[in-house]
Amino acid sequence: MGAVLLPSPQELRVAPLDRYGTAIASGAVPYRDFSIEYPPGALPPIALPAFVPRVSYTAAFRALEAMLGCLVVICVAFLLRDASPRERLTRVALVAAMPLLLGPVVFVRYDLWPTVLVLLSLVTLVQARVRVAGGFLGAAIAAKLYPAVLLAPVILGAEHQQAGHGKRALKAVIVAFAVFMLPFGVLAPGGLAWSLLQQGGRGLQLESVPASVIAVLSLYGAGPYTTSFEHGAYDLHGPGVAVVVAVTSMLGIGAIALMWRWLWRHRDHPPAPVVVYAASVAIVVVFAKVLSPQYLIWLVPLVALVRGRRGAFAAAALAFAMLLSRVLYPSHYEGLVALQSGPVLLLAARNLLVVAAAVLLIHRALQRQQQPAAVAAAGVATV
Repeated sequence: MGAVLLPSPQELRVAPLDRYGTAIASGAVPYRDFSIEYPPGALPPIALPAFVPRVSYTAAFRALEAMLGCLVVICVAFLLRDASPRERLTRVALVAAMPLLLGPVVFVRYDLWPTVLVLLSLVTLVQARVRVAGGFLGAAIAAKLYPAVLLAPVILGAEHQQAGHGKRALKAVIVAFAVFMLPFGVLAPGGLAWSLLQQGGRGLQLESVPASVIAVLSLYGAGPYTTSFEHGAYDLHGPGVAVVVAVTSMLGIGAIALMWRWLWRHRDHPPAPVVVYAASVAIVVVFAKVLSPQYLIWLVPLVALVRGRRGAFAAAALAFAMLLSRVLYPSHYEGLVALQSGPVLLLAARNLLVVAAAVLLIHRALQRQQQPAAVAAAGVATV
């Protein structure tokens, strides 16, 4: 966590979050008085640093992210309380080492915030506090949208604990989501709609898994392909890109739908909640149109909780993926934007490791194996 005290490269400054936070502290209403591309659930970590007296926004934001990072580590340690000391130490160490493996990007983006909310939903779910779990999940969806893929795991997991708990969890999700969304839906419906449309209307970001495949093909004569800076990131353009976006989006939605269907069919003997959490988020990361380095923050703590050989292999794959991300960004990012062979192959290797981890997690989630009672109560998997 000491990396938060170190200066970040220019590419890793906290902008535009500092501009948004300062505007809110000055009394401006997001979505009405200024445009912001992030959903309302992201506003707490963006705005809070601007209210800290006598401290720069950057320092306050990094300190907040460091505290959220500590909370992530605490949640992981709690969920691994029944693991062997060695396994618990290695998995917690992996999560704590994210700033070293992934770099300063961990503390200049707000992705630790939805990660904490997702982990808290998991902690409370395995404790049978289903309303609280649903509330945390609703807040997480309002913060980053991707946790919406965890709706079925939370609802079915709650229902498995006791009949009727699924409905309670769903109601809590809706209420928490509405708490963040409704005020701005009333004050600035147009601005809020624009913000949400920006999330769905993005192009194929250069670092995504499908884009890396196209980039590798471009090294062998496919194309021509170009890049342009849009929505705060570089997108890939060229023949077939629109088709790839459509196909991968459909595949991702289909994979989540199949996961939900499988969970419903095996709701009487479901896998441990953390396995489904990790596999679902892995599907999002692999099939998403955007895969910025900080998105690995969503996945690493969940993978650290999947015990046994598959969990260990997936965790190792993500550890190396984080290292490759740090080598690539920002040092070799200009070469990647220019589609140079070295950075492109480095990105492909990073994404191949992420895909390998996802395959291991999905395979584990689809296994029909009743966990021992003590392990099931802890919400972890042993295989």
